[in-house]
Amino acid sequence: MHRKAGKILSTKQNMLLQQQLDDARNKADNQEKAILNIQARCDARVESLQAECRKHRLLLEDSKRLVNGLNHLKEKERQYEKEKAEREVSIKKNKYFSNFLKQNLK
Repeated sequence: MHRKAGKILSTKQNMLLQQQLDDARNKADNQEKAILNIQARCDARVESLQAECRKHRLLLEDSKRLVNGLNHLKEKERQYEKEKAEREVSIKKNKYFSNFLKQNLK
């Protein structure tokens, strides 16, 4: 009978140890799943930030291109204004010279 009690005790201990082992495995599996979940969220966030950086980089490039275009147009406008002023001076000189000749050739 003593042997039978020892066997029952050993079986109960084995069952308890097996349960503890199963619990530890389940806990480890849950922790691994949590880590994988966190890692997946981090990866998704990194991808999102990288996409946002690419978008900002493209916007910055577009802005630089637009600023360069604007500066080019401003320079052309200054050049046209200068040429316009020069033409106006030339026209005034021609009118003055023409009037001078008309008055002095009579």
